[in-house]
Amino acid sequence: MPFIDLESNLPESTFSEDFLKKLCSKTAAVLGKHEERMMLVVKPGLPMLMGGTCAPCVILSVSAIGVTDTAEKNKEHSANIFPFLTGELGLTEDRVMIRFYVLEPHQVGKKGTVCYELPVGGTFCTRMTSHICSTTVTKPRQWVSTTQLDMTYHMTKTCIGFYHYGI
Repeated sequence: MPFIDLESNLPESTFSEDFLKKLCSKTAAVLGKHEERMMLVVKPGLPMLMGGTCAPCVILSVSAIGVTDTAEKNKEHSANIFPFLTGELGLTEDRVMIRFYVLEPHQVGKKGTVCYELPVGGTFCTRMTSHICSTTVTKPRQWVSTTQLDMTYHMTKTCIGFYHYGI
C-alpha cells in the first residue's frame, strides 16, 4: 500500500483530477503495485524554497512496503518518475526532489489492524518449499523480510509456502 505525497508551490489549478489519476497510474506502474492500493495526497500552493529560490518546485515522497528498500530500486524508480513530473508540470529536473521511505507491514494500519496481519486474496501461492527456515519464529505468520513475502510455518517451523501481501 504505497503512500505518495506531493508537495508543491505550484497553484492548486495545476493538479487536476486527470493529473492525480495519471500520477497514481505512473507511480503504481513504477513500483509494481495495483492502482487501487495507492494512497495519493497533493499539497499545492505551499511556501517553498529549493536550491535558494522560490521558483516552482515539487517534493515527492514515496513510502512503500518492499519496493523502496535499496539504492538500486530507488535509482530505477527515480529515473522513471522524474520524466513524468517534469513533463506534466513543466519543471526542470533541478526543481524536483523525490524522497523514498521504507515501510514495514507493521507500520501501516488498515481495517482496524496492521498490514502485517492482513491476508490478501485468502489463498496461498502455488510455489511450495520444504526447507527449514533459519529465522526464529515466535508466531504463526511472522514477517521475516521486506520482500513482500510472508512465510507461513508449521509448528516445526518448516516453511510450507509463501503468502504474498500484494500491498
